[in-house]
Amino acid sequence: LWFLRDLVIMCLISPVIYFLLKGRVALLVLAAGFSIWFFNLQEVGVNNKTSFFYLLGAWCAIRKRRGTLPDFRKWLQIKPALSLSLIIWVTLSITGAFIKVDDGNVIEPIYKIQILSGMNCLWYGYIFWGRFLNFLWVDQVKTLTFFIYASHEPYTRIVCKGLLKLFPEGSLVVMVVYFLTMGLVFTGCSLVGIVLKRRFPAVYAPLSGWR
Repeated sequence: LWFLRDLVIMCLISPVIYFLLKGRVALLVLAAGFSIWFFNLQEVGVNNKTSFFYLLGAWCAIRKRRGTLPDFRKWLQIKPALSLSLIIWVTLSITGAFIKVDDGNVIEPIYKIQILSGMNCLWYGYIFWGRFLNFLWVDQVKTLTFFIYASHEPYTRIVCKGLLKLFPEGSLVVMVVYFLTMGLVFTGCSLVGIVLKRRFPAVYAPLSGWR
């Protein structure tokens, strides 16, 4: 749970972050944080996955309070932007299974583009694909988001390695395992969370941070 440690550190230095983000150097600070994350550069004290998203969230909070927060939906939720994001995500997901690149300087930016395009499809595309999730159990799963977030990492490694051992090696197998793992992990974490929340609330509460 390294992100909890990093969250404590970022909260402790939040006065400095606030001072920087409310001034003229705000965009420069955001650009530096983005570069650290995008190119997988090393940071001191925190994981390089932390600072950019904390800075971005803080910047959005400051701009929202001032009434000057840009409406990102105008650009990211329109159908052409969502379609482009979907094409990029699917293309990189498929080609990543067939083309092996060992150079981290090349693979990291590509991987980050895959993450950003996938996030846009899921977040801003929800108004289109969310209508297909109108099932009874969705209302229950929506309350398990932190539990799924905190528990998915070890489960993902176990499932992925287990599936790769069951099937012969090959690019197509890797791609199938990639998508299959997501479904199995999400379903498994959701079922465990539902059972714990219903049957063992005293256990579920501390595991989910009492959310």
